[in-house]
Amino acid sequence: MKDDIVQGSGIVLVAGILSWLLGFLVYRALRKFGSWDEPNERSSHSSRIVRGGGVGVLVVILVTAGLAGYFPNGWLGATAIFVVACISARDDLANLGVRVRLLVHFLCVGAIVFQFSMGLPEGSVVVNSLLGLSVFVLLVGYLNAYNFMDGINGIATLQLAMSFIGVITVLFLLNATGDPLFIFACGTVGAAIGFLPHNFPRARLFLGDVGSVSFGLLIGAVALAVWVDYGWRGGLMIVATQLNFLLDTCLTFMRRAMLKQKLTEAHREHFYQRLLRSGKSHVFVTVAEGIIQIVALLVLVIVFKRESALFSCGLVFVMMLWLGFFVYCDSRFRGAEAAAGCDQK
Repeated sequence: MKDDIVQGSGIVLVAGILSWLLGFLVYRALRKFGSWDEPNERSSHSSRIVRGGGVGVLVVILVTAGLAGYFPNGWLGATAIFVVACISARDDLANLGVRVRLLVHFLCVGAIVFQFSMGLPEGSVVVNSLLGLSVFVLLVGYLNAYNFMDGINGIATLQLAMSFIGVITVLFLLNATGDPLFIFACGTVGAAIGFLPHNFPRARLFLGDVGSVSFGLLIGAVALAVWVDYGWRGGLMIVATQLNFLLDTCLTFMRRAMLKQKLTEAHREHFYQRLLRSGKSHVFVTVAEGIIQIVALLVLVIVFKRESALFSCGLVFVMMLWLGFFVYCDSRFRGAEAAAGCDQK
């Protein structure tokens, strides 16, 4: 295992340097093609930024996959993520419309869920069908949630890194660092860290949909692969590292629905955006989410091999940790709004 860890560290370093260098080339190419993110109602930026930088990160991930001889959910998963990346890259250059994108998302997620179902133990067709439908809905929702959450500097890139640090942690706890997934995960962590200087603390390059949508699907595919290969507990641990994105998106959607706001309109009502609007900086918000991710991961490591009840308590604790953060974000936002109202009077 010691040799695996040394090898993994080297892969993180090499992938990080490669991703960082590719960022400069991708930036120049995207400027030439006119791929700009123009500020709108949802933006947390006041000036246009080059978008589509996720291409470089994906190239490094694919190179790592080739070297490791591994891709989550096999060739079908690889094809699905590649197709989603291509259609998302096209959308970054010129808007394709929601219907086209969703159709591609449905087809590609369906392919991954089909591959996942093939790896399940023999059991009731009805149970597996219901499980497959649930996974399908969750995956389609999550790849779009990941895109929604990519709204401030560094947050989506950090999420990618923390997600695959979670994968590495699961493999380490299960003494499975010899799995090619370990090399793949190390390369993905390095690719994310290497891109971070282009996007954080100041952004000169955004991931774009080619990055955020593809990463959401990639993380979902990996969670399913870990579930099939190492059991539900490993899969749930990967899902738990996504609770900030999942809960923020779901609760924001519910709040907007209750207020009868148009759900298809761009907005800045996510909890992390509210904290930013309260006066906190991009750096503060992203670092705060990163610190909570680290604390959550440490808690899950402690309970990972414990009895199911204690492991469940760990998951609940992580959920409550994020809900507490969201309450803080909301209270800061409301306080800032109240203060602004008083100043206007």
